[in-house]
Amino acid sequence: MIPKKILITGGAGMLATDLTEHFQSQRFYEPIALPRTALDITALDQVEAAFAAYAPDVVINTAALMVEECETSPESAYKTNTWGVRQLAQSCQRYHATFIQISSCGLFGDTIRAYHEYDSPVLKTVYAKTKQASEIFTAHFCEQYYVLRLGWLYGGQAQHRRNFVMARYREALNKPVLHSACDK
Repeated sequence: MIPKKILITGGAGMLATDLTEHFQSQRFYEPIALPRTALDITALDQVEAAFAAYAPDVVINTAALMVEECETSPESAYKTNTWGVRQLAQSCQRYHATFIQISSCGLFGDTIRAYHEYDSPVLKTVYAKTKQASEIFTAHFCEQYYVLRLGWLYGGQAQHRRNFVMARYREALNKPVLHSACDK
């Protein structure tokens, strides 16, 4: 059996790193993790080159600007989280690849409860607005897609800069009192 090629954008991120490690342990998959330096999803020529070079069966888009970056740089947020997603969705359609768009439960504001996929969005941040637009583009431009609305990510490899658990551990080694969000 020929392994399915899985192109993972944002390949240096915490989620992409863990996905890559998982798929490497499976003999039916060939993960291809590309960090922003190798694939800027906002650059159409790079997106087209990646699809031509790898001919992926599945594309998992983990590339995104996070909440803080979106609020300080809305133009970059829309470029990456929305326009880049549109380009990936269109390329997946052309290459008959399944597209998996990573979205966020942040679309529903800050109410702490279980959400249903048909709940109405409460778009309080630029990040949430870009993620909603990415979902719309995904559904509009690609027939074979999934949207995964993830919540707070934690864990991951200990050395990763966004590993929440390890960051709190390192902080605890140096501070007598820790302050952290209690709603995550």
